[in-house]
Formats: sequence, structure tokens, C-alpha cells
Amino acid sequence: MYAILVVLLLTASTVVSAELRLKQTVPTELRDRLSHAISTAVTADAARDSARTVLSRHGYLEPTVTTAPDTLIVIAGTRFYLSRIVNDDAPPVPLRPLPFTPENLDLALDRALQPLRDSGYYFARAALDRFTRDSNQVTVHIATTPGPAAFVTDQQLTGLKRTRPDLVRRYLPLRAGDTLTSQAISRAEQAATNIPFVRLTQPPVIIPQTGYAGATVIWSFAERRQTRLEGLVGYAPEASKALVWTADIRLLNPFGAGRDLRITSQRRDRGRDILNIAYAQPVFWLGTGQLSATLATRDYREQFYEFKARTGFGTAVAFATQVGLDLTFRTIEDDITRRSYTSYQAAASLSTADLEQPRNPTSGYALDWSVAYHHRRYDSDSVNSAADIEVLNDTRLTASLDFYQPIVADFVGHLMLAYDGLETSESLPPLSELVFVGGPGSLRGYRTEQFAAIRTTRLTVEPRWRFEQGALFAFYDGAYLSNRSERETDIATEETWRYGYGLGLLLATGTRQVSLSLGWHPGIPIDQPRLAVELSLDI
Repeated sequence: MYAILVVLLLTASTVVSAELRLKQTVPTELRDRLSHAISTAVTADAARDSARTVLSRHGYLEPTVTTAPDTLIVIAGTRFYLSRIVNDDAPPVPLRPLPFTPENLDLALDRALQPLRDSGYYFARAALDRFTRDSNQVTVHIATTPGPAAFVTDQQLTGLKRTRPDLVRRYLPLRAGDTLTSQAISRAEQAATNIPFVRLTQPPVIIPQTGYAGATVIWSFAERRQTRLEGLVGYAPEASKALVWTADIRLLNPFGAGRDLRITSQRRDRGRDILNIAYAQPVFWLGTGQLSATLATRDYREQFYEFKARTGFGTAVAFATQVGLDLTFRTIEDDITRRSYTSYQAAASLSTADLEQPRNPTSGYALDWSVAYHHRRYDSDSVNSAADIEVLNDTRLTASLDFYQPIVADFVGHLMLAYDGLETSESLPPLSELVFVGGPGSLRGYRTEQFAAIRTTRLTVEPRWRFEQGALFAFYDGAYLSNRSERETDIATEETWRYGYGLGLLLATGTRQVSLSLGWHPGIPIDQPRLAVELSLDI
């Protein structure tokens, strides 16, 4: 029982000015609301009514309010709680005990109606029949009216300027005539959040039409910025003394048809340059998908030169899950062995992700997997002896898993596991076929592409102290490297474990991201860390 003593000071204008003197503890929100309600009352009777109203809306259904000379005495009484919803047409709905308030009652009624809405009766209604109580536990008895099964009659899109509305509608699984179930709305909302060139700004709004059978679904979007710049800059202070970088320019949805143009220039080390030009556009052959094409070169002077043409098709098979098929043609001129060859490749891939705030994740995972089959054919003038293999069939497997998990308070753990390996019958495959490891994105603390291996397994452990617009982090990167080398009499397998460690800072907003890291490995002094700067910017 809460006893609340309220002293009324009557002024000449009859407006009640009240000072609350609380004899026992009550919730701060209740105390403040009582104080406000009584202070705005113009008469003592109005003050009593206001006190009863405030208490009843907080679950105190039987307050006692009495007056004495210049004093208002309020006894809150017992607080009542919702215990369950009873509907004669359905099993009772047990509830976690919640104070009996209008807001909690609305939530409980929505929960009781959810099975009907899940079945397509989106406009089902509940009428209160009666209340029964056991001590301070209240059971609510209701009668439900399912109404007709609702269906979609129209979808309206707002916020689009350059983007074609018909294109956005093709991404949404809802169609005119579809039953408007909760699951259907949830799937459509998930699909809308995955559209790459627009952003869903609020949940869809359902507008019933006359008769509560048909409904219009209103979607609110904002178009993403057309230009995205991403970059990475580092410095290799050892023998090469080279500035390394990655510069990526992306034009997203430039003409409103969902197309994507991307140009990437990379310098991995002195004399190691890469250029990629990629194009993609949405297609809807097997659901929501994408058709892509890439032209690329790798110019590793005094080592090899590679030209690559690739085409690919990917399609969504579930929420945030994509499968793909790629076909690639490559020509390679190897300056080390003086041999050239042509490669034909077919690859299948799978990717899925469920990240909370992808730019600065708090929890979730991202998985990528692919397997590629290569047919390599050396040019006839490159086969120097009977021991040289003219035709080879290789297999490459790549897989990576990123996992984010809250630890305590603002600390988040990031774990990454990755594998990249080539299976080939060639005893010493050319450098262009090997896996390069080192630098940001693989093994921090080392030079970019410092190591080459036939197979590698990588590990990253990265505890993060996360704040609203970024994170401070420490990292440990490790890599198992397996390679082959030629000895005087045979070919030997070499296996090594390399690791790096360091500290970094990540700053991220909705359209910008900057990451700075300092990395070391056991072979460099503490005062000579490797600095890496990564930038992502939407314009």
C-alpha cells in the first residue's frame, strides 16, 4: 500500500498548487505525473479526479483519495498485473506479468490477435468482454472478429526521384491479390532492406480500403548516394620503400535502372599493379538476381602479366543469402618461367550474412564460400620438354567466416576464419596461381602480398571497444602457409605459421568509414609499426 500525502495551497484564483510529500517510495514517473496533474487542477475535486486517473493508468485500480483541511491524501493501494488473455475461440494466451495499464493491454490484445493476422486476417479485431481477477492478477476476456482475409490491392512507393518505381516493385515479393499475412509483410520488408540502391526509411504502412478486404501498402524509401569512394593507403618501409594503395570508385544506380559500375586500381607493391573494371545490373530470371561482367589486368613486372574477362550470375535464394555462377577466361605470360598459358574457369559461390549495423557490427555473422574449377593449357611454344605438362585441371576452394558477439558492456568480439587453397597436379605451379598473403585484409603487420602459398588458413581475433560512431580494437592475425620449393633432387613442402598484431581505430557513420591501424610482426622493432588507412565515403 502506498500512502501519498498531498498538501493543497488554495490561491485566490482557485488554481490548486500542490506539493507532494511522499511517505513511501513510488516510481519516479508516477511521482512526476501525480505532481504535474495535481498542480494543474483548478479545484480540489479536479485534483482528486486527476490523482485517480494517473494511478489507474499505472495499474493502481483501487486508489483511495480523501481530503482534509488544505490536504489531499492519496492511498495508491494494490498494483494490478495482467496475467492472461482468454478468448472462447482460441487457447488462453499466458502473459509475462505486466502492470495493468492501457499500453500493456493494447500489447496483450495485439499478441492475442497475432495468430489470426499470421493466417491472413490482417484486420482482425478484439472486443473486451469482461475482467476477472485473482488477488492482484487480472484475466482479460475478449471476443474476436476475424473479418475477411485481407489481400493486397496496390503498392505505393514514396521517396524515389531517379529510380524507376517498377524496378523497385520487382524486388518486393508482394503482388496484387496476395493474402496480406504477417509473414508476407515481414518477407517483403526484409526484401526491401536488401535493395542495394535505395534505403527503407520506415516499416510499410497498411491502408485498408472500404470493407476491410483490400489494402494498399505504402513503402517509404530514400535513394542511396550515387558515388562511393573507398580507399586504403599504406607504406612498405623495407627494401621496396613503396607506397601501396587501393582506390575504388563506384557509381551506384546512375540512371535509375539499378546498374552498378565499379573501377578499382591497386598497387600491392612496387611493380605490382592491378586494374579492375566491373559492371552489374539487376535481372529477375530466377527471382531477384544480378548479371555482372569484369575486365581486369594484373601487371606484376618481372614476374607475370595477366588479362582476365569474367561474367557472372547471382540470385537470392533466401533472406541475405546469394548463390552465384561465374565463368572466367584468363591469359597469363609468366616472365619467371618464360611460359604462357590460357585458363578457363567455372566457379560456384554462396554468401550469406546477418549483421547488426554492418559498418560497425554489434553482433551477427557473414559467410562466403566458393569452389572453382580451372582448365589450364600451356601454349605449344611454352612446353620445353617431355616433362612439361601441357594441360592441367585444377580446383580452388575459398571460404571465410566472420563472427561478431557482444562480450560485456560495450565490448564486442570479432573472430574470422578463412581458407584459400589450390589443388593441382603441377609440382611447382606458377606464381600467378598462388595465394598471396600479407597486409590489410589478410595478415596485418606484414607487407602487402609478402607471402605466396599454395594453401593458407587464416585466423583473426579482434576484441573491440565499441562506441556510437566507431570502435577501438586490438588484433591478432595468424596464417598457416603451405608451399612447395625445388631442391637439388626433389620437390619439398614448406609449412610455416606467421602472425601479426596491433591496435586500431574505426570511425563509421551512415555514409562514411575510416579505419587506421598500426601493426607489427616479430621481425620488426616496436617503433616501426606498419600504418594502414582505409576510407569509405558516399558522395
